[in-house]
Amino acid sequence: GTNAYPLLAIDAAGNVTRVLWRFSVKTEPPTVSIYENGSLLLEGKIFNRPVTLTFLSNDAAATITAKLDTFTYNGAEVADDGQHVIEATATDDLNHIGTSRRTFVIDRTPPNIRITSPATGRVTSDRVDVRGNARDATSVSVNGVPATIAADRTFLAAGVRLELGENALVVTGADAIGNV
Repeated sequence: GTNAYPLLAIDAAGNVTRVLWRFSVKTEPPTVSIYENGSLLLEGKIFNRPVTLTFLSNDAAATITAKLDTFTYNGAEVADDGQHVIEATATDDLNHIGTSRRTFVIDRTPPNIRITSPATGRVTSDRVDVRGNARDATSVSVNGVPATIAADRTFLAAGVRLELGENALVVTGADAIGNV
């Protein structure tokens, strides 16, 4: 806060000068916030796109530096899939330091889905049960028929309709972040 002290100076001849000396004491470090696309970056946020991070301190004169995964961050777009750690540091003119740290994930990889049944070849019915492995998919459909995903990550799309002649089974899956 702001402080004021009266100063009194007397020289050898007895002349007196009075001055009110004012100064501020700052004991709190600056704060620094981490933003992505104009919004505060929340801990553990998952993105299915590249991100660009920005920083803001409550002390306009503070110097802000950042490290991404232990390397100096220069403001470039972050596009690599995987978990990342960003740590921003704000240093004021009195060498007080404030930090903010967030972990986030970039996942731009579509889910890995594989059909295990039926095998390629002849099917003698107008409907077929399609089974497979869903791995990281949270939803699966086969030719538009929603599949049930079991705890062991296998899926079943029951009664998928087939037309007379050659048919293609089109499996679509999405993961938790929306990669298809």
